[in-house]
Amino acid sequence: RILSLYGSEDRILNREKLTKSHALMPVEFTEYVTWGGNHAQYGDYGVQKGDGTATIAAEEQRKIATEKILTFISKK
Repeated sequence: RILSLYGSEDRILNREKLTKSHALMPVEFTEYVTWGGNHAQYGDYGVQKGDGTATIAAEEQRKIATEKILTFISKK
């Protein structure tokens, strides 16, 4: 099983490669876009060169990510 999380404002992520990789993913592939989130706010390491501007708070983005990860790992 694979979980892919990224923000709608993530400008670090190579979207073309991401789309191409979908063909390689298993049936149990879960993708979730955090609307308003960017690349840097998944961690706590500051602004990333070339990243988009988040429209949600960092705390909210990490809360959403945590919920999605916990839901994903709790599924059997």
